[in-house]
Amino acid sequence: DVFLTGYWGAAFQDGIVARLSQDSADGTIRETRIARNLSRPHGLAFFKGDLYVSRSGQFARAESGRLVGVNTGAVTLLRDLDGDQLIDYFEDVVTDLPGAQGPDPLHQNNGIAFGPDGALYVTVGAHSDRAPTTGTFEGTVVRAKLDGSAPEVFAKGFRNPFDICWGPGEQLFGTDNDASDR
Repeated sequence: DVFLTGYWGAAFQDGIVARLSQDSADGTIRETRIARNLSRPHGLAFFKGDLYVSRSGQFARAESGRLVGVNTGAVTLLRDLDGDQLIDYFEDVVTDLPGAQGPDPLHQNNGIAFGPDGALYVTVGAHSDRAPTTGTFEGTVVRAKLDGSAPEVFAKGFRNPFDICWGPGEQLFGTDNDASDR
């Protein structure tokens, strides 16, 4: 089976996790939307049989006459408790990531991977194309314990790190979407 995330709708809030399965009898591919109503899901990873999804909303609050972006980024544990192969349990294990904020609201927490140390690693984009970062986790790879506690910057200096994976020799490989030069 192949698992994927996708979203659409107003402000890209209407997100899903889908499973693609091939029918053994006739070879057709079947799509099952196993989770719905996720805000901007991007990365997903399995760890010890559980499915985790990196997702990010977009919300601003008015403070002292200005609109200020709210940290809406999260990594959520998804489970099927009743065995019907549809997700019916959601638990945020990492919260308070910057999420999708302007001026470039397409940079948010993206890819996730579990390291050989059992920790969760999350890529987080910077909110501007060329300006300095303003938050601790902008433009970084964040490492946290499996329960989401003790989040820390593992690597920094990125613009929009999109995905990561572990390779030979326990090295972390990642992509970074560089500055927008049109």
